[in-house]
Amino acid sequence: MPYRKGHMGQSYAFIKEYPAALVKGMAVQDGNLRQINPKTGKKNTVPDLLDFAQNYLGLDYIFWVEDEPYFTDEVLQQLPDIKAN
Repeated sequence: MPYRKGHMGQSYAFIKEYPAALVKGMAVQDGNLRQINPKTGKKNTVPDLLDFAQNYLGLDYIFWVEDEPYFTDEVLQQLPDIKAN
């Protein structure tokens, strides 16, 4: 949950301070795309979650829970289209 007050001074601060050489990952949980982002005042979007994970926390991996219809309708739409050569 990006910018959730209870997490910012606790787990997020701890993760953010990990050395860059350490591989970091986190899971997007059921309901994260239904929650309000405190920074924007709007429902979380996949780009919001990606930006927070990559640019604030410095994560290397994001694990997406298959929370439907959000996973198919929003998450999969943000992934690059990879075509076989």
